[in-house]
Amino acid sequence: MEEQGYENNNGNVGGEQQSMEKQYSRDTLERRPGPWDISEEDLPEELKVVPALHFFLYQVVFAIPLVGLIVVIIMSLGATKNKNIRNFARAQLIAIVVGIVLTMLFGAAILSFFLAFVGPYLDHPPIV
Repeated sequence: MEEQGYENNNGNVGGEQQSMEKQYSRDTLERRPGPWDISEEDLPEELKVVPALHFFLYQVVFAIPLVGLIVVIIMSLGATKNKNIRNFARAQLIAIVVGIVLTMLFGAAILSFFLAFVGPYLDHPPIV
């Protein structure tokens, strides 16, 4: 009795297994054609990948006290077309706002502790 097999897309008769090396060859790992196969050059400007060095340089610019704050506000509002850079600027702006709020809270706490312990001596100087 002869077994009937079917032929799959690879030309193998059904039931036969390809070797793992052949099944996952370099050809199958390459890009497959389709609507999602877009090269870096074909991407629109707002979706292009930004190198890590650019993020580092943006961080250096954002760290400059007054100029950095102005640049981060301008870039987070949309001065750049690239969404990656705009989102990075927004994240930096959020970090700056959180830092300012925390600094004000801790400053107020330290000032209140100082006034609680030193305040009575400010009204009446100690007698020596």
